[in-house]
Amino acid sequence: MAELNFDTTGQEELRAGGSSQKLPAGEYTAKIMKSELVPNSKNTGKIFKFEFEIIGGQYNGHRLPYNVNWENPNPTAVSIGKAAMTSIIKACGKVKCGDSNELHGIPLTIDVALEDNEFIGREGNTIKSKRNEIRGFSKLKSQPSVTETDDVPW
Repeated sequence: MAELNFDTTGQEELRAGGSSQKLPAGEYTAKIMKSELVPNSKNTGKIFKFEFEIIGGQYNGHRLPYNVNWENPNPTAVSIGKAAMTSIIKACGKVKCGDSNELHGIPLTIDVALEDNEFIGREGNTIKSKRNEIRGFSKLKSQPSVTETDDVPW
């Protein structure tokens, strides 16, 4: 749990642009399982660390991390972080959020990318892999309602 006290009014939303098993790129229904505000790696600011869990389907239970820059000496990083937080809060159906814990367990849609990841290992060898990255958030798409019609086949 981390105190948030954030109002999305007037904030721009993030635009689309874990585990060893990688998800195919696409949209997934998920919920936030964990969130915490922690110092960034350089100890010059703070990031919100979120953990999303896929709900339903073939990848039910798969978890994905997502970090949001919250305090940072770089104003661009803070601006992107506020846009991401605005997207998350609005996707959870809220306008204001006093504590990140208020967002836990609310179904929302996440847009997941599958990207190539390449880095140089300790021995100088190039290591290639794939990684998932959450690229966007939106409100859960509602299920079509079932209505009775005159042409029911029974």
